[in-house]
Amino acid sequence: MSLEPEPESGLLVRAQRLVPVARALVGKVRGLALVSAVSAVVLWGVLFAPWQWVGGVTLGGVGFALLVLALLLLPAGAAFLGYLMLTDVLDLPTRLRAKAAETTEHTAAVLRPSEEPKRGRLFGFFRAIWSARSLLLDSKGAWMKAVSAARLARLASLPFVLALLGAFALNFAVIGAAVLAVLLVLVF
Repeated sequence: MSLEPEPESGLLVRAQRLVPVARALVGKVRGLALVSAVSAVVLWGVLFAPWQWVGGVTLGGVGFALLVLALLLLPAGAAFLGYLMLTDVLDLPTRLRAKAAETTEHTAAVLRPSEEPKRGRLFGFFRAIWSARSLLLDSKGAWMKAVSAARLARLASLPFVLALLGAFALNFAVIGAAVLAVLLVLVF
């Protein structure tokens, strides 16, 4: 029996190569969400001219304007939520490794013979237990996220994928509409 590590599977190697690409795409999704949100506010400002509301506007008019703003911000919010979810999934292995290292360090500190008073060693013992608890909860959360991702992948039917692509495309529609509205305001 050899103590050397087993060679990594081809699937794991491919997944590790995709992580930098996924991180770059996640950054672009965040940028798209930000640009889409700013574009939605600009488009809403051009359409409803809220600076002119000082002269008097009905409560129903303000409510309708705010409803339109919320609808315009919806694609940006969805893109930002996707960014947060993907960032959390990509950062999960690093967080778990850091928690495991912290737990190992606390446990080793308690087991090392030292001249500390009993109270200090007792505090170190409880710190090691608390660190192990934190690692356990984080890894449990990781399993729940993996199960959720598997369920989401199972839902990835054609209508779901088309709806997701449509929601993503709405960001570009909002940005394009804002650019067009600003150009029309500047020209006319």
